[in-house]
Amino acid sequence: MRLKDIDFTRIHGTLMPVYDEAERIRNDIKLGNLSVKDAQFFVIIENLLTGMGFQIHYTDILHNFKFNNQELGHIPSITIYSDQYHKELGGDIYIYDKYSTKKKRELLIHELIHIEDRLTPTWSTNNTDTNNVFMLSIHTLRRVELFTELTALALMMPINSLQHDLFDCSYDINKIISDYKAIETNTVIMWIIIHDYFYAHYAMLFQIKDSSGQDVLFRIDEHSNADSKFDIANIVLNKGSIAYKSWCDKQSQSGESMIDNKDYQCFCFYEKNVKQPLPSDVSSIEMIVECDKMVIVGWSKHIFDFIQRLEFKQNSTSDKNL
Repeated sequence: MRLKDIDFTRIHGTLMPVYDEAERIRNDIKLGNLSVKDAQFFVIIENLLTGMGFQIHYTDILHNFKFNNQELGHIPSITIYSDQYHKELGGDIYIYDKYSTKKKRELLIHELIHIEDRLTPTWSTNNTDTNNVFMLSIHTLRRVELFTELTALALMMPINSLQHDLFDCSYDINKIISDYKAIETNTVIMWIIIHDYFYAHYAMLFQIKDSSGQDVLFRIDEHSNADSKFDIANIVLNKGSIAYKSWCDKQSQSGESMIDNKDYQCFCFYEKNVKQPLPSDVSSIEMIVECDKMVIVGWSKHIFDFIQRLEFKQNSTSDKNL
């Protein structure tokens, strides 16, 4: 899921059913109040899936996966049911093994949501089944995948708890990323941005080497609640920005940035030698590359100073709002 692909005028209408679905699954699997901050979270998930009759396979067959004699190319994860019409009989969960441990954990939750899903018509995993004509249409699959991704985020990071943590540390994103270190940095920040009231800017960049050994920078994702003309290239190449310093030093940094004579508070997270798929708008075929990744999030300085003066009020009747 990429924020630049999401229609933010519609997504917030999706969040309430997402919260409800995540809460239903949480209750059904007896997860209690645990989130990915808790060490037991993924242990419970793995034990649950094993108890339901699912075997988890970390494998490279998903590099170029074939199913029902059809070549699907690379897919991050997939679940094949033992009986194509009955999820409750278990099956096999396949997850691409070259990804980081953090990404593999997220993919496992993604597959759990599909298995527990009651809202979409997953009649079977047989792509020749006439009952699946609607389900396997591109339009339907995109909607299902978005809903699944959002539900996985809500299950891993209940928003009321995350917002409490954000205000408790005065929006110190370094601390939040440390607390939620079990999953990928961009995943945590995306979930924050989806709920952000304070006009954040966000970007994710990949740097890979081309055939001649030169560094090539790809803008994978970017979003700004404040300015539709947000341009991450201007920020990264601006010597007064924390992003520029992080990119040059190839390490995570945070602090105040001066960009176009405006002050910002930015947090940049730099990771080396990670394996990622290039999106279809970057590569004509789905391919896995080894790259350096930088995730950037920031607010204008005056807004960030205002945020730090706020207090979080726990809502006793709902965990869905400030």
